[in-house]
Order: sequence, then structure tokens, then C-alpha cells
Amino acid sequence: MEDQYSFMSNFKSREDLKEFKDNSLLLYLFDLIYSLEDIRNFASEFLVNNPNNKKTDLVYIDKGEKKAIIAQDYLSKEIKASAPPTILRLNCQAC
Repeated sequence: MEDQYSFMSNFKSREDLKEFKDNSLLLYLFDLIYSLEDIRNFASEFLVNNPNNKKTDLVYIDKGEKKAIIAQDYLSKEIKASAPPTILRLNCQAC
């Protein structure tokens, strides 16, 4: 099933993401969308690493674009047919 997903070989080859373990796929997605210059800095600023985070893994606020992205991801240890990570995009009126 892994060969059904063309991104998997590229994702797995990214040594810079391995330290982020369960959040690595979410960071990979953000890097694809936003071409991040420094993924470590992005992760330290926007990942929510708190045991009481109510299943929120990332909160990204872009004041210039007036948007907020709240994301939760799940990285399975095995490849299987399941729902991909969900990203909720909201207009950021208070930014």
C-alpha cells in the first residue's frame, strides 16, 4: 500500500523530520505548503507540546494573511487505509 502514496519515499528520506517523531508528517505537510526555511524553528514556535493540549498538535497564526490553522495529526506505525490528518483553516479576525 505504501507505493500508492507518492510522497512516502520523500517523507521517509527527510532526516530533518525524524526528531519530531509523531509530528513529523504534519511538519512535512507544512513544509510542502509553505516552503519553510527553518523547520526546527517553525516546530518550536507552533507545535503544542503539552500533555493537556486537548489533542491539538499545532497552532499556526499568520497575521499577514489573517488566518489561523489549528491541526491535529496521527502518524500510524504501519501503512493502512485511514483518514489523513485534518487541517482546519479559520479566518483570523483578531490577529
